[in-house]
Amino acid sequence: MAKEDEILEELKRIRGLLEPKPAPPAPKGFWAEFMDFLSKYKVMGMAVAFILGLYLGALVKALVDDLIMPVLQFFTSETNWEAIELGPSA
Repeated sequence: MAKEDEILEELKRIRGLLEPKPAPPAPKGFWAEFMDFLSKYKVMGMAVAFILGLYLGALVKALVDDLIMPVLQFFTSETNWEAIELGPSA
C-alpha cells in the first residue's frame, strides 16, 4: 500500500506543477509604481535607492574610463576620442 501512496503523492505533485499559473499583474505605470514603492519602503527605501544609483553610476563610469576606453584607444590609436561629437552640432 505504501508504494501506491507514493505514486498518488507524485501524481498530485505533477498535477500541481501542470496547473495554469495566474497571469502577472498588468503594468501600472511609472507614477503608480513609484507611489507603491514609497508606501511600501517609505523615505528610507528612497534614500537607499538614490545612494545605490549614485554608486552604480560611478562604478559604470570608472569601468568605462579605466577599462574599456584604454582598450579601445590601444586598437584605434589615431582616433581622438575627445574630439568626437554625437548628434548635430548647433
